[in-house]
Amino acid sequence: MNNNKAMKTIKNFIIAAVTMLTMQLEAQVTMDFEPNNLPSNANCWAMGAITGFYSASTVISGGLSARTNQLTSSLPTSTWVKSPWLKPGSGNITFKVRLDGNSGTSRSLRVRFIPYDAAAGTFKEGAAIADSFTYIFAAPISGTGSNNVRNVSYAIPSSIANTNNVYKVMVSFMGVGGTGRCFMDDLVIPGTYWADPTNSCLPMALFVDADSDGVQDSDDAYPNDAQRAYNNFYPEKGNGTLMFEDLWPAVGDYDFNDLVVAYRFNTVTDANNNIVEINYEITPKAIGASFNNGFGFMLNGIASDKIYGVEGLKTEAKWLNLNKNGTEADQKTATIIAFTSANEILPNPGGSSGVNVDPKATYVKPNTLSFSVKFRDADGKAPNGEVSMKDYSPEIFNPFIIINQERGQELHLAGYEPTEKADTKIFGQVDDNSKEGNYYKTKDNLPWALNIPAEIPYATEKTDFVKAYVYFAEWAKSKGEIYKDWYEENEKYRDYESLYIVK
Repeated sequence: MNNNKAMKTIKNFIIAAVTMLTMQLEAQVTMDFEPNNLPSNANCWAMGAITGFYSASTVISGGLSARTNQLTSSLPTSTWVKSPWLKPGSGNITFKVRLDGNSGTSRSLRVRFIPYDAAAGTFKEGAAIADSFTYIFAAPISGTGSNNVRNVSYAIPSSIANTNNVYKVMVSFMGVGGTGRCFMDDLVIPGTYWADPTNSCLPMALFVDADSDGVQDSDDAYPNDAQRAYNNFYPEKGNGTLMFEDLWPAVGDYDFNDLVVAYRFNTVTDANNNIVEINYEITPKAIGASFNNGFGFMLNGIASDKIYGVEGLKTEAKWLNLNKNGTEADQKTATIIAFTSANEILPNPGGSSGVNVDPKATYVKPNTLSFSVKFRDADGKAPNGEVSMKDYSPEIFNPFIIINQERGQELHLAGYEPTEKADTKIFGQVDDNSKEGNYYKTKDNLPWALNIPAEIPYATEKTDFVKAYVYFAEWAKSKGEIYKDWYEENEKYRDYESLYIVK
């Protein structure tokens, strides 16, 4: 999935580069108002209150020039010339204008850019960028000398030039008092013609990139945010399920419901596929333990100082010390403690031991914790992380519980390394057969923690998990080689009477 997004990004940059070359080769969009080039549906130019094209003594150049109605309004929507859709280049928009010598109080013109807006009406014209440029006719505006040719020049703003976004250029003529008119000719706009006369003059196939990050809007999950581009959800659909057996290093009752946590996270990346942030949703669903456990996770392979900040968590405990960025202190690897007390997050309703593990007891609706881990850049600024998705996979998520508020007594998934705060003296005791590089397993490869990439029901209290999921033990003993789908919904795989089902 990530490789596909990376390929899309490369493709988008190639498209952008080709477009830039095209803009250099087709550097101008022009209108000279000559008979073979008059504004029409054929070339997608448009006009408002332009009464004709004149070749009399007031013509500016060539055989014809455009002439406005009498200028009696200061609104830019009264009399205007509007270009087709184009991709503006860099340089100056230029054209020539002259007045007709009749009386007037004030005369001016305005150049504005109209952006493409796919959500707009028939013509897809967004709100004009106001007051891009205003030209005020200096005296004389009537009488002798008023009809001298004026050369207008306006530099296309850098925020608009060469962005691969499309605009229309609108030149409006304004004035009050008298009966004066304005003539216009030889309009030149740096850029590439991008209208399709065969499709109601709408833009041709677009590389629309509102935030100019190099990822076209159709592929960009954050089209108006240049720092973010892609979502990478895990699991891709729905939640995953974590299950813990907290009597480690003893096997215990092996019902895997001492703490059950649903989770999902979204790794947000920028246009270069670097990690900006990871957004987590953690939902404690059941507590089948007498211990009060905490829950956290490591981001394997990611140093603590790569994290800019953890936002959305309020965690406190006597055993917990945090760095300024919200990661756990005295850890080389980024470690986040999501909650320190399961009992506070999912309180017992009374009348029974545990929460949501006895079908006859009161059901407690779980609460979801939502928080973000933001990555820093080389200058220590967030977002725009230094960690690339090519160096990342969902497997770096290394969840664990802190058993009964004893910080050193932490339990991870089978095969996952502990944090630096783990008490390694517990390894090898009772039923644990942990060895360097292969932790948290029994001699028969049975784990004390499970991570399922789907939301599945868990066993009721004191029910052996091996009974609830018929082929789980064979999967574990085979080191995952057989019955890889042991957890899927299949009447041959599950003993439904042994499972806690929320109705």
